[in-house]
Amino acid sequence: MAGHKKFKKSFSYDGIRYYVEADTAEGLAAKMAVKQYELEHPPEKQVTRATTVAKWLDEYIESYRRDYITHRQYINLRSNARAIKEVMGRTPLKDVKRRDCERVVGSMAGLSRGYIRKVMGLLRSAFDAAVEDDLMAKNPVPKKIRMPQSSKPAGRRRTATDAERAVLLACGERMGDPYDAYIKLMLYFGLRPSEAARVQGCHFDLKTRALHVAGTKTEAATRDVPIPAHLMDWAGSYKSAPFSLLMRNQRGEPVDAAARYRLWNAIRREIHIHQELRVYRNGIKPPYALAADLTAYCLRHTYASDMVAKGVPKEVVSLIMGHADIDVTDIYIKLTPEMFAGALAKIDPERSVGAVWGAPHHDPL
Repeated sequence: MAGHKKFKKSFSYDGIRYYVEADTAEGLAAKMAVKQYELEHPPEKQVTRATTVAKWLDEYIESYRRDYITHRQYINLRSNARAIKEVMGRTPLKDVKRRDCERVVGSMAGLSRGYIRKVMGLLRSAFDAAVEDDLMAKNPVPKKIRMPQSSKPAGRRRTATDAERAVLLACGERMGDPYDAYIKLMLYFGLRPSEAARVQGCHFDLKTRALHVAGTKTEAATRDVPIPAHLMDWAGSYKSAPFSLLMRNQRGEPVDAAARYRLWNAIRREIHIHQELRVYRNGIKPPYALAADLTAYCLRHTYASDMVAKGVPKEVVSLIMGHADIDVTDIYIKLTPEMFAGALAKIDPERSVGAVWGAPHHDPL
């Protein structure tokens, strides 16, 4: 066993203590210099074909995507990556096969097809980058993803039920702004979340009964939206502070996408507490007062369906919603009890009286 060197010295770097030994004072000085240089100039991370999928996903998100996306999109990518890591995270890039990718899809059975496509889109783009960096021979993700039979259809938001509207409005009144303003601007004006965040008191024109909306998506999104009669006093209450945002953070600034996400979760949590349902820490436990598929954007869909149910032509609804293409409006319109009752009244006025939407009907013998 080698003995201790004659010259010794220790030093700290980044909170860690390091020890250096040498036979001569000159050798000790040289070793100190080399060690300090190595600590200050660590070697770059080596990514090879033996790198695991989990490590490559982290490298891909940090190096290829993070500088070009919002913080919310970054968080979503990290979340989607977890679904991949759970199945093939320890597999080296060189050993990934198509069946591994299909196992990832199978592990998401029961989830929405939209979510599955996002996860597989991340996997495909990450492996495309790996192929370009010569870390994989070819991309093993199949061009066409076969969805599990139990997966849920994607992209169809629904309208809120009467019970859900009532509980949301009552919750908003209890919590006050920005929660109350968020619910009303989505449900009664059909605004996009980003548009609701920009509304100021001066945007309400009480003479023309219009809310001027500064669009955030297309040129057609800048528009005027009618103020419902029962909200005229509510709209007027903001005229005393014309340049103050209805939805703002503690600094008086517009709430960003991440803050709006937290805002909606706070509304859901308040509803559960008020109805004496189970809440654990910041999580909500079933049974749910609001269905899990009811999101803030569903209120914009509800607004579109309400307008059609009241007889507003679809062309006008499209303009009020700020759609650049009238065909987009069709996605927002769903059959509501009011629409069903109105159609039934026109088809058979006598028998529509007292009819219940969805109730079985039997012809008399």
